[in-house]
Amino acid sequence: MVDDEASVRSIARKILEKAGHCVLEAPDALRALNLLDTYRGRLDLVICDVVMPQMSGTEFVERLKVEQPGMKVILISGKIPESPVRDVELLRKPFSAEALRNAVGKIVPVGGPAR
Repeated sequence: MVDDEASVRSIARKILEKAGHCVLEAPDALRALNLLDTYRGRLDLVICDVVMPQMSGTEFVERLKVEQPGMKVILISGKIPESPVRDVELLRKPFSAEALRNAVGKIVPVGGPAR
């Protein structure tokens, strides 16, 4: 979960952990890239805000797609008319717990690998 708003990360983490998912957090794209480089577990999905300092979510996803081509991504933002990046799911802010669970569940079923 990559979002510069700590409250969004915290709420999303609680929702997803309650649904049975393991969640890692980063407050910005640069720290997320570092986390992705050092984490040795399996990662099925990255959820990323579009508007962040230092590097936008779309720039982050484009870089991520080069470094980890099969990674699944959900972009979140209050203003997304259509996907700014190919092969990326979109979730509009503010989102409900159900909307977040449903978006993630389409990509990563609890206890199973990404589709």
